[in-house]
Amino acid sequence: MKFDASKRATRTLAVLLGLTAATLAAVFLLQASSWKAGLTVAVGFTSICKVRLVVLDFLGLRTSGSALILALQAWAAVVLILAAARPMAAAFALF
Repeated sequence: MKFDASKRATRTLAVLLGLTAATLAAVFLLQASSWKAGLTVAVGFTSICKVRLVVLDFLGLRTSGSALILALQAWAAVVLILAAARPMAAAFALF
């Protein structure tokens, strides 16, 4: 591994840890019942950011221009939407 790649991986890991800390902060700050929708959106946003970082940097697809990038990100978005559908519906009292 070149020094440049090692430095980029370290920076990406730091960003991932920061996003994890932001997720934990959102959970503790927005756990009141009136903020459930906001919590779902905040956790979802940080999750998509994490997936993007992992796909681009840790899988080494940043410079490839591969269709796999879009496929992996779309898959993560679909899973997130399915996982968030019920809490969002409960937050808006649809169920």
